[in-house]
Amino acid sequence: MTLLAYLGSLVTLLVVLAVAAACVPGPAAAPARPPSAAEAAPAPTTAAPAAVAPTNQPRADDAPLSPPVDVKLGVFGTLGDAGFYVAEERGYFLQEGLNVEEIPSDSAPRIIPFLASGQVDVAGLSQTPGLFNAVGRGIGIKVVADKGRVLPGHAYAALVLRKDLVDSGAVRGYGDLRGLRLATPGRGTAMWTELWRALDAGGLSFADVQEETLSQPDMMQALANGALDGAMLLEPFLTAAANNGAGVVWRSIDEFAPNAMNGLVAYAPSFIQNQPEAAKRFMVAYLRGLRDYVDAFDHGVGKDEMIDLLIKHTPVKNRALYATMQPVGFDPNGLINVDYLRVEQDIYAREGLLTDPADVDALVDLQYVEYAAARLGRR
Repeated sequence: MTLLAYLGSLVTLLVVLAVAAACVPGPAAAPARPPSAAEAAPAPTTAAPAAVAPTNQPRADDAPLSPPVDVKLGVFGTLGDAGFYVAEERGYFLQEGLNVEEIPSDSAPRIIPFLASGQVDVAGLSQTPGLFNAVGRGIGIKVVADKGRVLPGHAYAALVLRKDLVDSGAVRGYGDLRGLRLATPGRGTAMWTELWRALDAGGLSFADVQEETLSQPDMMQALANGALDGAMLLEPFLTAAANNGAGVVWRSIDEFAPNAMNGLVAYAPSFIQNQPEAAKRFMVAYLRGLRDYVDAFDHGVGKDEMIDLLIKHTPVKNRALYATMQPVGFDPNGLINVDYLRVEQDIYAREGLLTDPADVDALVDLQYVEYAAARLGRR
């Protein structure tokens, strides 16, 4: 298949990343220099997943909520939303007494006002400056669970370079990235801070490269025609670029941003206050869906059926891609790498994207995943 034909089949994929929050007047004073890429990679908060548990069923004595509670859920439509889609498709939400309505969203910053106002009860997002600034201003959004992270065998993003730069030896180490034209989805996105870490590993900053902002399909085309030297790509574009010769994987994300958080589940303040039982029950259903995904891709349990479900609910319709690309990683207990979020906030502050730093410990609320683990058993 030619590159243009392959791009034609992929350009319709909705790969929604957490784009930069709206620019804020006057940069905040930069804190002390964040740790290097190596230092900024705290140990995982949980051990590697254990063998598949014999059951993923909640306790039989937990009757569904009656009457059922309506829940509005903001989704991006990406593979990172797999836990939501599985819970919906397999009836886990209904078994908890929840009527879940999916509300499409196209970016993390745009969903934050809907969470703050209670127009959306639950949403997938990422650790953008907008999230930290909102919470720092007193908005009671809580980050409650993992929705995508880098784990062994789940390095679903990478820094891709033009093949000639790698083959010629022009780029061998991180310091050789100096002067290159490198693309991310935008300042303040999770992938932008991941590139920050790669540059930092070579003693560089964004001032040492030519920074570009492009969508994933446009990055592939720009690499292929030489308009870019490198780009941060996510699956399935990562595999597509390698298969079609648009670029080569130079460094996988687990090399320069191990244990990175790329997605989070957040609750609206009104949902927490007005529907505390529904908030707990939502997490049980979500964790069941997430574990089904982990069982399918890590242990081969019902993998074909899982791929059918993802093809139905996400824009990744090419079944062959699921056999070659690295899947999104999830913590089977839904836990969050809080140390990673702290460093992310430090990076945003250093780069002038933060006006109101948040108390990260107060931002993260793990009571809901703890409740779910108590009912389902911990893995």
